[in-house]
Amino acid sequence: MNDMNLQPHLGRFENNYKADSNVGYLALAKVVKVHHKHNTVDVMIVKTNDAITSGEENEGRFAARVAVSTAHFNRELMSASGVIEPIQEGQLVILAFLDGLKAQPIILGSFHDTQKPEQNVLPGIYPLNPKKSMEDYVEATKYLRVFPSQMYHRVDGVGGVEVSHPSKTFFKLDNHMFANDTFSDKHMGFDHEDLEEKDPSTTRTRSGLSEESIMPVSMLFVHRSNFDDEVTTWTKFFLDQSGMFRVTRDNRDNKLTYKELTEEGEYLIRRQQDSAEHGQGQDYTQVKLDKDAAYKILKSKQGKNTSIGIDKDGAVKVSRTDGTTSSIEIDKDNNITLKHASGSYIKMDANGDIIIQAQRHVRINEGG
Repeated sequence: MNDMNLQPHLGRFENNYKADSNVGYLALAKVVKVHHKHNTVDVMIVKTNDAITSGEENEGRFAARVAVSTAHFNRELMSASGVIEPIQEGQLVILAFLDGLKAQPIILGSFHDTQKPEQNVLPGIYPLNPKKSMEDYVEATKYLRVFPSQMYHRVDGVGGVEVSHPSKTFFKLDNHMFANDTFSDKHMGFDHEDLEEKDPSTTRTRSGLSEESIMPVSMLFVHRSNFDDEVTTWTKFFLDQSGMFRVTRDNRDNKLTYKELTEEGEYLIRRQQDSAEHGQGQDYTQVKLDKDAAYKILKSKQGKNTSIGIDKDGAVKVSRTDGTTSSIEIDKDNNITLKHASGSYIKMDANGDIIIQAQRHVRINEGG
């Protein structure tokens, strides 16, 4: 038998109408349990202590539904879109009833606790008068979103941006309206504690409170040249947990170009002709500035290396290695040495004196 619609009065039909089923009011409620699969919550109405619950056996489908800004499913493309915002136990919410029916409870939004302002993300300054000063205007007109991990995103009233991770890694965009010379990358300069957004309860910049959230982060940005997976090429920006930063260009041709700043402060630029893996291959050219400020240019091809180096003391060495090594060296005292792979060498000291040692014989050609 099909469900029956009863018409208690002239007007629209209501399913299974009962005289006491129409409540038609809003109420303040507290979340007591969250059902994540169906985005519903069990609540306790603050004024009456009435509870609306739904058991685990039905996966929370009949608890209070949480309204979101958008939720959609495209049946033509078979793709879902929408918003997920975490709702937590103890949260104060406004409870309503769809069509005024007790069986259709919905959560319209959430309230800050005005009785305990230190437990909110609201400004800690009172009163704020946007007409009094630019500082008050910036604070009163800011947009702020703080996530449960204490990561936050802030856009202030003049467009300044702060994005802070719980690990104290952050991004800041500032128009220098209030910034002084500390807003720079100088040594021991602007850091996490100098950000504008503060936790009202601690007066310090928000940061992670759990061991898992404070671990250093890695960052990867990948630009693809084509939507097609089979033909795309890549430009990649990678920052790992140690602070190593690398920019890579991969043209999908078994070659690779990248530059790298290591955690020790070394700087490397490398072009590989026979491998698309970082630091691999036998045919490459690289330029390296190491942690001691020594500089080296190296060309390697099938095990044959040619290099030009300047060490931390300013000594210069040009060498060619092919099983054995021939080189020209100028040391920090301006002594010059020419070494041949055979073991022969010529030395000229800073005074111009020359020493020659030959494994076979010495031949001096006289010019006309």
